[in-house]
Amino acid sequence: KTSTFNDRPNTTSNLLLCFLSFVFVVPETMADTIFKNPDEAQTALEALRDGSVNWIVFGYEGRIKNAVYLQGQGQSGLDEALPKLKEDDCHYLLISVPMQGEGSYATAKVVCVTWVGKKAKPMLRARSTQHRLPVYKACSRVLPIASELQALAPEELSHDLLVQKLVGSKLLAKGDAKQEAAAATRSRAAAGSFERFGFVNESQASKAVSSVYHPGEEGVNWVLLGNSAEDPGKIDVLQQGEGGLSEVLPLLKDDDIFYFVMGVETEDEGDYTQTKYIFVSWVGVNCHPMQKARSSQQRNILYKFAKKAIQLHGELQVLHPSELSEQLVREKLTLSKERAEDHLLECARRDEEKKKQREQATSSHGSSMSSAAHQFVNMEDKKLESPFVDDDAATAAIQNVGEPTHEHNWVVFGYEGENTAVALLAAGSGNSSTWKHHASDSNVIYTLYGLVDSAEGAYSTVKFMLITWVGSKVPALHKARSSQHRVHIYTICNRYLQLAAEYHAPTLDALCETEFLKKLAGTKLLASDRDAQAAERAAERARREASGRHGFKAGENASQFEWKEEAAARDALKAILDSENPITWALFGQSADDSLNCVDVLRTGSSEFDDLKQHLSDDNVRYGVVALTTDEFSGGQQEGVYVQTRHLFFSWVGEAVKPLEKARSSQHRVALYNYCKTILQLHGEIQATNLSEMSLDRALASVTGERGIVH
Repeated sequence: KTSTFNDRPNTTSNLLLCFLSFVFVVPETMADTIFKNPDEAQTALEALRDGSVNWIVFGYEGRIKNAVYLQGQGQSGLDEALPKLKEDDCHYLLISVPMQGEGSYATAKVVCVTWVGKKAKPMLRARSTQHRLPVYKACSRVLPIASELQALAPEELSHDLLVQKLVGSKLLAKGDAKQEAAAATRSRAAAGSFERFGFVNESQASKAVSSVYHPGEEGVNWVLLGNSAEDPGKIDVLQQGEGGLSEVLPLLKDDDIFYFVMGVETEDEGDYTQTKYIFVSWVGVNCHPMQKARSSQQRNILYKFAKKAIQLHGELQVLHPSELSEQLVREKLTLSKERAEDHLLECARRDEEKKKQREQATSSHGSSMSSAAHQFVNMEDKKLESPFVDDDAATAAIQNVGEPTHEHNWVVFGYEGENTAVALLAAGSGNSSTWKHHASDSNVIYTLYGLVDSAEGAYSTVKFMLITWVGSKVPALHKARSSQHRVHIYTICNRYLQLAAEYHAPTLDALCETEFLKKLAGTKLLASDRDAQAAERAAERARREASGRHGFKAGENASQFEWKEEAAARDALKAILDSENPITWALFGQSADDSLNCVDVLRTGSSEFDDLKQHLSDDNVRYGVVALTTDEFSGGQQEGVYVQTRHLFFSWVGEAVKPLEKARSSQHRVALYNYCKTILQLHGEIQATNLSEMSLDRALASVTGERGIVH
């Protein structure tokens, strides 16, 4: 065997070198990457970036597969590249995909594809998993990569599938034969090293999933699936239950893979709740790599299987216990709703464009008489067709931000003087502190901002956001116009680069990287606060089950407390909810003669919001709920001003309050907030430590997000 290592006769040393090659961390420079010939790889990647070629394939050669070689490149697209991907080998394909934008504009985006042939040996599969990220990082330092995916069969690679990946759609429409064939191939791709996918009893699994959607007399709210103990390659129904996430969590082990479908009650606009369904895949942190590889195959198939039996509103993959909480699940479902609304809006826009084209073709004077049904944009206002003062300058600034080689990573638009058209105010590079000074209480700005996001995997990528700021002192008509211009600017920016998110800043302090990254991650709370609240909610549910009522049970722990008179608290909250009752606010806190864990209704009233300040002092802790009446602007077909009543929860901790009392208040605040939500819908929350933070403007911003407030 030493003959295979001509210049290394020591077999023990050879084995050690092979082991170290698995755990070696790839450095950050192209010269030290895993490419066998870095200069050759650099030249090929630059050719792809410059458009000289439109695909490149890297792979392995020889028996010792510890380096990646350039194996081919070309100009004829996917059809020319596919024959290079062998059934018994692993490759890395970078391909430029043409994307048709709006109008005559077209662009091309690069996708990085990791190819794992279905007959590839287990050790080679493991090596490709190890090299997948370093190859991606090395290539992304030379050219921008818009998306990344793993393919196991030729049916999973087509132009349509790549486009779907780029636009964020993971599933094609029903009846797509190629997608179905790809799903079937995934279940067969593990020949030799993985067991074939299947169910122990498919009809039983389908019935179990359907029972979540149609609970009937069984009252099933979740079903847990996993690998059968007798046959690890088969999926079986492990357990069902009628509770929530707190019932499922104890069943999830750190050394195993599980999948479950669960119904979650979410609050929609108005005074009602709706049950939505989510598919969750759990990959334990201590799972064997072979188990993780199997789960990636099972996950897609099980998601489609569940979707045939039940309407799914979201999907969540959990790789660590901290990634699974009721708050995260609800946020995932809310984001799914927002994406669905964005999709419907885009479809409506496309339908409107087609309608206008048909009318122009049949009109003798070539003008469109379309009565557009766009939800936000008034099509009769011709100025809104092009919101910019200078289209060419605005377009060039947007393209500069999206160009990886250009120094600018932000551009700010706004209004100059009394002009109602959008002007280019500034452009530059740096973090939010370099452009935040353009925002003030009396103006409106729109900022296209590219920032580095490290949330997806172990590598960083630049993501683009459209950030809208509407000052609290902006006139009502100007706010209404800005809501229309925002939609136009979003659409135009999306023509030249891929927007990852849109953010409406409620306060000047919210114009910061922390809030932007939380928006990109789909979270609204920091991890520490979220974990604390999740723990408090779990403890609260346990206390409610023990007490058999919705109130709070007294206990020795500081996080537990009791109402002095729970009936009085419920009556006060119901009075706020009753539109015919004059009471508009209720104040809670500790009475002077009560224990530390006893909370009482201190007073109720019907006066103005600012009158609450007289009951707040530097040495006390107070909580309250107040009803705020707002006049809000509605655009589109329902144009007009309408009145809304929104409920705000506030907590007050005076600056002179003792440290132990402050710590107790943070626990009581979360429990009180959750209690109030069982009686009325809360639209916002503010926390204050001084009277300047208890302002009406801040309260309105919390409950409305500055959405077209008139007063």
